[in-house]
Amino acid sequence: MVALLGIAFELESWAAHATPGTFTVALSIAMALYAVVLVMLGVVRKTALDRVLGLGLLGLVVAKLYASDVWQLGRPFRIAAFLVLGAVLLLVSYVYSRRSDRA
Repeated sequence: MVALLGIAFELESWAAHATPGTFTVALSIAMALYAVVLVMLGVVRKTALDRVLGLGLLGLVVAKLYASDVWQLGRPFRIAAFLVLGAVLLLVSYVYSRRSDRA
């Protein structure tokens, strides 16, 4: 989780020069990608802890999108956030369903 904090700090410094709302979307995307990496590591290493942490982090991303991002962001950012989330959820469900039965 220290890596996720480091990524968040880097995104904050990068998004300070961008349009408003960029940090929120970038943080959601970074958290979702980090969760995908955790799930894939859990599948490859056959450790349930990594898979559960990844799925929990994906749950936090979904909650963040519905509780915060939907109300604060403009339409283009909202569309981008939900498209990326949909792709990530499809990827995780595919990897988890195809490989977790062997773990």
